[in-house]
Amino acid sequence: DMELTLRIATELHLKRLIIGGFPRVYEVGRIFRNEGISTRHNPEFTSVELYQAHADYDDMMNVAEELICGMASEVCDSLTIPYGDDTISLERPWRRVTMHDVVKEEIPDFEFDVNDPSSLDAAKAAASAAGVPDVDRLT
Repeated sequence: DMELTLRIATELHLKRLIIGGFPRVYEVGRIFRNEGISTRHNPEFTSVELYQAHADYDDMMNVAEELICGMASEVCDSLTIPYGDDTISLERPWRRVTMHDVVKEEIPDFEFDVNDPSSLDAAKAAASAAGVPDVDRLT
């Protein structure tokens, strides 16, 4: 008998390789999570994880754009993808925006400053007024 375990993340081994001197690493890997049983949650899935030494988030966004556009071109022979009654354009460059700014576009009264913990109450009030469910459960 051999004791086996299921992996919950690929990142630790990849980060060790970056520290060891590999300039770029990636893995398409099976992930197994046990986060509770739910009909809306699949505890087993495949992910792509990649790291690049000395890269910042702008570099990684470029990599993501290149990968997704490359796959769409190969698989669909186009950067315009049908999705239900809509079409999605993957033409570059993609819009780059912070999560805070996207929320602010949808909820103009939303103000949150990570350096000011007291702003959390105002942000929660704006989200609640905009109909975001379960805001009172957030801490």
